[in-house]
Amino acid sequence: MRMKGNLISLISVIFILLVSMAMTGCATTNFRAEFRTEVGVIGISKKLPLKAALYVSDTTKAYSFNAPIPLGNKEYHFGEHIERASLTAFLQVFEEISVVREKRNLDQFDIVIEPEFVKEKTRVNIAFSKIDVSVGVDYRVSDRDGVVFWQNVFVGDVTTGGQRTDIMKQGKALSKAVEEGALQMGRDFNSETIINRLYAKRTAPSKPVLEEKIEVLSATPTVKSDVDELPVIKAKPNKN
Repeated sequence: MRMKGNLISLISVIFILLVSMAMTGCATTNFRAEFRTEVGVIGISKKLPLKAALYVSDTTKAYSFNAPIPLGNKEYHFGEHIERASLTAFLQVFEEISVVREKRNLDQFDIVIEPEFVKEKTRVNIAFSKIDVSVGVDYRVSDRDGVVFWQNVFVGDVTTGGQRTDIMKQGKALSKAVEEGALQMGRDFNSETIINRLYAKRTAPSKPVLEEKIEVLSATPTVKSDVDELPVIKAKPNKN
């Protein structure tokens, strides 16, 4: 009985200590989750003959989710990965895809793709033995006139173990959302009606795009890290 009483006392002391540390501000330590994203083969047999632009806002790039853990938070910086993951996926869908840094001079593109995180569908639940991760991405697509004609939300889910080494796998949730978005976009746009309607807007010569604002990348089958510097190739003005 004495041993049991000592154990209860020890637990009480630890609990009081944790509460005291939280009250003094020691519970605000943030730890960065070092995960990776790997976008695989989308499954599109033939690329669509469209010239697409990918625009990711600064707000989207800065998005992160803070998952509570004892004495702090685990930070998941999903926004740092969305551009590279989306680019890798859409390179498999469209004949040409360019990254644009500003929403101007976009009339040389058939479509402009804008991803945004859906906070209500993005979460990370950290338990002792497993971690559940869900990432929601809203893709909006507009034409040369800036009119949004396609929009859908895609959610990727993954469950991993609770070990530190399992964190690397948790980026798959983002990869799944991106892959599903690219696949659905490829299916929906594979329509003669849509292609012809977008082609019909190619009526006037396009304005040249500032070279420092456009990044045109060649296709790669798989990207394992979304935070690497993107290679830059000078864009050629549209001759149409």
